Amino acid sequence: MPMTMRLVGKNSRACMMAIPAMSLPLLAGALFGLRHGAPSRPALAGALAGLLSAGLAATLYASHCTD
Repeated sequence: MPMTMRLVGKNSRACMMAIPAMSLPLLAGALFGLRHGAPSRPALAGALAGLLSAGLAATLYASHCTD
């Protein structure tokens, strides 16, 4: 088995599409929740919502990934 296949895996392209696709609904939910909370620092709150949704989507993908 080539070294790059062992490092990257067989499903790297699917991963690059699946994680952002799974994070979009999570981000929408987080931003919807922030909209009703009226944060005092909206830029920081939006950045944290993005990090939260990306982290959760990566965790969901990693828990079902076969690589």
